Amino acid sequence: MTAERVTRELSLSTRKASEVLEKCLVALNEEEVDIAELKADLLRAKGQVDLAHDVLKQMEPLYFSRRRGKEVVESIKLLYSAPISAQDVHLDVIQDSALTVTMRRGHLLQVFNNLFDNAMFWLEHNPKEEKPRILIKISGKERLIIFADNGPGVAEYIRDSIFNPFVSTKPNGRGLGLYIVEDILRDYGAKIELMTEDKILDGTNFEITFQEKTK
Repeated sequence: MTAERVTRELSLSTRKASEVLEKCLVALNEEEVDIAELKADLLRAKGQVDLAHDVLKQMEPLYFSRRRGKEVVESIKLLYSAPISAQDVHLDVIQDSALTVTMRRGHLLQVFNNLFDNAMFWLEHNPKEEKPRILIKISGKERLIIFADNGPGVAEYIRDSIFNPFVSTKPNGRGLGLYIVEDILRDYGAKIELMTEDKILDGTNFEITFQEKTK
């Protein structure tokens, strides 16, 4: 599924970049152009192109420390800044201590990109009448990351198969996003699980655990 993994991520990134660039072209035809907004949109498009480049490259090691961890999260926040703003999503990142893992940059970005893409979709289609939230918890002590949202959650009937390929409850979904996330993490000896207890938000909560550091 490596080829499927790469083509899906390239398709996702280039589609989002194309949407942003199209918005910029429309803005340029208006009588009054908001330069600040146009610049922000172009930066988002650049971020998507950079992500596509990272997916192809997938060679740079990533040291996920407090500084680099923030950099990765900020990169994804930039890519999703438009829908986060449009959907009025409240995003929080908390960290008890630095977590260091050795991964290719493109792979870690793919993991977060897929998780964000899923969360944003279900928050937009959430029947609950409450402010949409995403909470990311990073723990160096426990060597884990929890990615949670307060959307509708995962239906019980599909929980045991959520990481299987071609399983999706999205309209026209291909069911490969979470499969790819699990596949990437497995390559690094890490694992991802759907949390059903001790959740940090009342919605979908994923827990990613990493191996102990080698000395």
